[in-house]
Amino acid sequence: MLLIINEQHNLFEEQEQILNKKGSFGTIEVPAVGWTLEEQRQVAQELIEMLDNKHDTLVFASPVPYLLKVMSLLSAEDNFVTLVFHNDNREKLELPNGKIIHKVAKTGWQLV
Repeated sequence: MLLIINEQHNLFEEQEQILNKKGSFGTIEVPAVGWTLEEQRQVAQELIEMLDNKHDTLVFASPVPYLLKVMSLLSAEDNFVTLVFHNDNREKLELPNGKIIHKVAKTGWQLV
């Protein structure tokens, strides 16, 4: 299993537990500034080779839209699975100025 995550992001404890239950996983860190379209094309090619050789599942913890699109399409024909972390739960948070915002909860995560 390979995890795609921005180098500035961290997994929630529940996300880490979900991954550990599925087995060992390697991590590919996306630079804080992201990847250009051409870099994403190159990463996609490298991922295909890695998935064919050692892994069977690709998990996106951070959004990389083009790469996610390409890998999802290729997974249907190349014998690997592309998954994303999803959470329907939100936590209500009141800011010091009184404004109410909602953020993703630390629990309620699923791999879909």
